[in-house]
Amino acid sequence: MRRFCMAMAFFSLVFPAFAADLTALEAVALLPPGAAARLAYIQGRDARWYFIVRDDAAENGLHEYVVADGRIAASRSLSQFVAKVAPSDVVGVDSITVDSDRAESIARDYAAELKPGKINFELRKKEDAPVWKIALLDDSDKALGEVTLAAAKDGAVLSHRGFAGPPGKKTAKAAPSSKRRKPAPIAAGPEIAPAEQPTPRPGLFDRIIRTISR
Repeated sequence: MRRFCMAMAFFSLVFPAFAADLTALEAVALLPPGAAARLAYIQGRDARWYFIVRDDAAENGLHEYVVADGRIAASRSLSQFVAKVAPSDVVGVDSITVDSDRAESIARDYAAELKPGKINFELRKKEDAPVWKIALLDDSDKALGEVTLAAAKDGAVLSHRGFAGPPGKKTAKAAPSSKRRKPAPIAAGPEIAPAEQPTPRPGLFDRIIRTISR
């Protein structure tokens, strides 16, 4: 328990990022009855949660609720994030099983060597499933990296950019071979015929015998 508290204190110092009092799923519980079932988009930034729901009565099909300091701070029919909401955009809170704190923890793992000053959350439907996009920024709002992960089931990471690779993954270097390379065989040269030996000249005695025998 002590180690856990120390770890959380460390992260709060080096990664203050998003300082909302409530997680996304805790904040969505503050919406009026029935609104969470019509949830289409979530934006989290500057310690505020923006929940954009489908509103059949609105011309643009949307209504936005802003939650800050543990209460609904604004309720309006316009949003700075989307222009309209179609029925097919609705995610519904029941399909979200990965809360924002877990999504942030995964992003922290990827950003272990960075020092982001801010973190922005976005949730929307992608291929009929809710997806979190976590953007990491420095104090001047310059993008440092981004992690996209499933907001349902096990929270699998779908993509990431701005990072060298998954947490703990190191590029393996090829180990030098311990086997000594065999020398290349020497090509055989052209075959050389043996030199012709001169015929020995007969001696004096042999010549006398040959002369008598003739």
